[in-house]
Amino acid sequence: MLMADPELSNLRTFGRSLQSPNLRTFEHSNVLWNMRPTMLAFLGLYCLFILYGSFIPFRFTTDPEIVRQHLSSVQVYPFQDGKKKFSIPDMASNALLFMPFGALLVVSRVTASTDRVRISSIILGGLIAAAFATTIELGQLFSLARTASLLDVEANTAGAVIGASAAYFLFPSASGRFSGWVRALRQQPAILPLGLVALSLIADRFYPFAITLDVSTAWHGLTHVQWHPFGSFDRRFWGNVVMDTAVNFAFLAALLHHVSERRWPGVQWAGTVWLTAIFFAGSLEAGKLFFVGRYPNVDNVILAAAGALAGVTLVPLISRWKPVKAHPGRALLVLAIALLVYAELTPFDFALTPSAVAAKTLRIEWLPLASYYGADPQTALFDLWNKLLLSGFLGFSVCVATRKGLWEAAIAGLIVGGFLESAQILTVARIPSVSDVLIFGVGACIGGTAYKRQVELAAGSRQRAANS
Repeated sequence: MLMADPELSNLRTFGRSLQSPNLRTFEHSNVLWNMRPTMLAFLGLYCLFILYGSFIPFRFTTDPEIVRQHLSSVQVYPFQDGKKKFSIPDMASNALLFMPFGALLVVSRVTASTDRVRISSIILGGLIAAAFATTIELGQLFSLARTASLLDVEANTAGAVIGASAAYFLFPSASGRFSGWVRALRQQPAILPLGLVALSLIADRFYPFAITLDVSTAWHGLTHVQWHPFGSFDRRFWGNVVMDTAVNFAFLAALLHHVSERRWPGVQWAGTVWLTAIFFAGSLEAGKLFFVGRYPNVDNVILAAAGALAGVTLVPLISRWKPVKAHPGRALLVLAIALLVYAELTPFDFALTPSAVAAKTLRIEWLPLASYYGADPQTALFDLWNKLLLSGFLGFSVCVATRKGLWEAAIAGLIVGGFLESAQILTVARIPSVSDVLIFGVGACIGGTAYKRQVELAAGSRQRAANS
């Protein structure tokens, strides 16, 4: 009699459907819809950031003669009279600036009229980026410190299309058909920090990325290999040498060891991971032969081997230490703060006299991003990458330790950044900057978003496991 009850039958049908792909799609759709307000907020803030960066230092004029001069000097053609009229780093930086803009247009569903992200969404995103960039260049006609250029519009549009395309392939459907790497991250969350550490090491070794296939350059690099062990300590602050190589490879090896043990339990991975890290370090040094001005250094391999050994031996022991095991979130937060303190205050050369403090106070950079204006684009981007990486780790750690949301992580980033920048008043080599405080806040917010995303994916996995 109970089996004949149509309502009960419908409930059982619904229960059987819990394992279907359609339900997984529905769950993922809810995740993205819940994130949409956050993504829209990020899109609005990023638009303000683009406007700010495009008009700093905010010197404007309405003089018709000056505006006509600016209009006559607009850069239209990439080549004119047989001469190149553009800078490759400037074009690349303009494209990079609009990549997040294009991606945010897609994931916030500004360009998607339906649940499914389509190619038309990417095209529409490119058109919106072109209109936005054109408006900015028109506004620069009234700026005394800027030069309007249609080439910048083209680079901005290309960057937005690339960013939107990346979002399309990473999130092919706003209704939730996630790609394989998302499933891998759900099963192995440590893959993301592992990739970031590896990418950071690659960027550090090959910066400023002046790649070449010239045989003479490779031979020159080969003849200038630094074979003398520990010679780097004579040229650089010893703490930076250890931090840049040994500590980073300790993190790399520890994360790789963790991922390997989770993926293939019951196998002793310490030796294999250690040899893999050494091979990776050696490959990076050999790769320097293809970059102008970069020379292989045996110190990096030696320190990488020592760091990787610590990563597969000491790090697991520390993680099993009773205080760390009892409060893993707090331990992670302490590590994140320690890394930021080191990065912001090294080499710890303090000047505590009243005259030195007063002089340094007068040098505080109050205008946000003033130090990035006019700086070499590669240098600025590399510096920004390092600060976002460290502050992102801080924001993630704050959320793990406190179980709070991304806005609390952002506030924590601003507080820690403000404290460290204030402490730089007491140093000799550092210049306090409001820009860094804001960057720490943004990076911590990104880290908090990553934590929120991981929690949502884990909750979805538990729900599917409970319904199966």
